[in-house]
Amino acid sequence: MSGSMFGGVCLLALLLALAGLGGLGLAVRLSARRLAAGDRLVVFLLCGPLLLAILALALAHAGLFSLPRLLAGALLAGVCGGWGMWRAGRRPDAAALDGMRYGKTFWAGSAALLVLAGVLATPVSRYLGAWDTGVYVGTAMEVARTGRLAVQDRLLAELSDEERPAFMHAGDPSRPAWHAGFLITDAAAGRLMPEFYHLYPA
Repeated sequence: MSGSMFGGVCLLALLLALAGLGGLGLAVRLSARRLAAGDRLVVFLLCGPLLLAILALALAHAGLFSLPRLLAGALLAGVCGGWGMWRAGRRPDAAALDGMRYGKTFWAGSAALLVLAGVLATPVSRYLGAWDTGVYVGTAMEVARTGRLAVQDRLLAELSDEERPAFMHAGDPSRPAWHAGFLITDAAAGRLMPEFYHLYPA
């Protein structure tokens, strides 16, 4: 594994851990009872990717996405989560359910993780190929390049109305697509938008 790839994996792990800690802290604070260790692990694993992706897409929607901002947001979530867990641990009932190992959260969360893993691992999974994947990859690349979800394509703006159809993706005529999954919102200005937003590209 190259140094840059290793650094990227470490950065992603740090971001996921901070976001997971933030989600876990929120769950602990909002829970009417003390979460068992197994419950906490599942909440941590589920909340990490979810909160990180929501934060990344919120930044991209505002045109402000960058890794330092994403890291700052994840760090804030982690600090808030740690504070929430510390406060919850000081409640008088904190030790009331210490003997409980696995609760409903653990079993429901574990089932959700297994289903998700099964869907993604299926050889014919729609998430690993075709149009949707083009949207995922294209959106991720545009967000990384520009920090925004909106795309400005100079070539599209320079083409005439007669020339443009020759370069467009041959798909549903009711959805004028420039690239697979990127719809034209203003041809004259060269503006495109992803056809749909997913948490995955973040």
